[in-house]
Amino acid sequence: MNRDVIDVWGDVGSSAYWRDLRVEKGRSVVPFEHVYVPLRKRWPQPGFIGEGYFDSNVRILVVGQNPRASNNAASIRGDKEMFELIKHHSAERSAGSLERLFRMMRGLLSGDGYGAPWPWVEDVVNNNFHLNLDKIAYLNLIPLATHGDNFTLATYKHTYDRSTRLQLHLLEPDKILFHGKAPYDRFQKWEQGNLDWDTSYLERIYGNVKYDPGRFAEVRKWLRN
Repeated sequence: MNRDVIDVWGDVGSSAYWRDLRVEKGRSVVPFEHVYVPLRKRWPQPGFIGEGYFDSNVRILVVGQNPRASNNAASIRGDKEMFELIKHHSAERSAGSLERLFRMMRGLLSGDGYGAPWPWVEDVVNNNFHLNLDKIAYLNLIPLATHGDNFTLATYKHTYDRSTRLQLHLLEPDKILFHGKAPYDRFQKWEQGNLDWDTSYLERIYGNVKYDPGRFAEVRKWLRN
């Protein structure tokens, strides 16, 4: 893992980054009682890079809207473990500390030892498009928002500018698949139709069907081309 990736992922998980985001916009953030991991113990999630991502013929990046919600009692052990590894990597800033974080993140994403897989892994990797988790990367549109947070859209945009955009340029993806139309639309607005990125989105339809069949076929064709 190159030094730029190590440093950017360390910055995103640093206490200064988190503190600056909370202070800069002058808003107090009060955690809701039902958030199992309070804000004072929760840290921005830098993302995940599969070990074979940079060697892939086509680099595919999946972008979601939020990190693990931390409002699910079943996930609290994994969340706390992840936050400790994020803080440790931010302090150590080494390839080894980042690899340990990604190994743990892979377990969380896939559900290996931590219950059910994350929805986008179930949708994109396991069931439908059969992508290899070790050959793709994952980011959240913003690395901190979760259930019960109280941030302004200006703070979200500031966070995107300070972290996600930098990570996008470091990852140099060939295709960006958004899990949900909301983060896709927000990305398009923030990037103002930037043509440097080849993007698409997949949105769940809850009810009797999981996806719009036409959209599903379109995304599958887009990934293969």
